[in-house]
Amino acid sequence: HLERDQTIADMKVMLDEMERHFGKRPIIYTSVDFYAAILSDGAFEDYPIWVRSTKHHPAVRYGSRAWKFWQYQADGSIPGIVGHVDRNVFYGTREQWRAFLDGQS
Repeated sequence: HLERDQTIADMKVMLDEMERHFGKRPIIYTSVDFYAAILSDGAFEDYPIWVRSTKHHPAVRYGSRAWKFWQYQADGSIPGIVGHVDRNVFYGTREQWRAFLDGQS
């Protein structure tokens, strides 16, 4: 069981260090349960999130919180890759994707 206040404090240290080291704002990957327990009341709203929701659209489980990536499948298949793979989607246009890759978003 994670204690919310301690988890947020620990995450703050980790996220600050990652941003300092890599020079880019980290993306927080979150499951529905972690989001509900730790992030749902607005914690880290200035960070992009990568949501995992394989049964429902993110709006069903994450409300109006903006998301950058959505993992919609955990047992997908891709030609040339043996075994199951996660399938994800970026929320944005091609231009926004290019800007994201260039570190501009």
